[in-house]
Amino acid sequence: VVSLGIALEGIASVVPDNRPGMTALMNHLLEGRGYRRFAFMRGFENNVDSLEREAAMREALAARGLGLEPELVMRGNFLTQDAFFAMDKLLEQRRDIEVVVAANDAMARGIIHALNKHDLTVPYDVAVVGFDDDLLSRSFMPPLTTVRQPLAYQAKVAAEQVLRQLEQHPYKAKVSVATELVVRRSCGSQPTRIPEPFKGSLEGAYRQTLTALRESRLAASVLERL
Repeated sequence: VVSLGIALEGIASVVPDNRPGMTALMNHLLEGRGYRRFAFMRGFENNVDSLEREAAMREALAARGLGLEPELVMRGNFLTQDAFFAMDKLLEQRRDIEVVVAANDAMARGIIHALNKHDLTVPYDVAVVGFDDDLLSRSFMPPLTTVRQPLAYQAKVAAEQVLRQLEQHPYKAKVSVATELVVRRSCGSQPTRIPEPFKGSLEGAYRQTLTALRESRLAASVLERL
């Protein structure tokens, strides 16, 4: 038996190393982008990943004499729809936010839909970042700045741990897999690589921008009816 994603006592476990990835993300937002007014979207209550990511975020803020206002900490349960409703409710009360950090990418997309509903553009009015680097994050508009946890590699390590147990070889009680900052447009930064349609083509950039605006507003409209 191997636990994948959650460290369990007495069972070999393969888990993401959340803190270094979140710390790198916060350093980029604080030092690279100069943001100071943060909001945070939690996952499930008492979820280890959510707690570790929030703790790393708070530590980075505290190191600079900053903090999180209680009303700017929301719960989205790792779901796009729940995050949309939580962000929508907050925006009805206040908008003095520079960046929203989500504990996963699915919630970050819900946040972006809510911001679009309130006529706020990402990243120009409010920046949004996530965690995981799931497949949709790369093609979403705007592409999502996030922290990559290599799920396929985690599965490979887990399988290796199972085989070592079956063969009665020594195995590690816990393996922490490194996470990595991935910078894209949703935080206001230029991506590491420029997509082909934007290279040398202002017309192509113009058309893709219009398409992104239409798609984001349409998605927000659909979510609003749910």
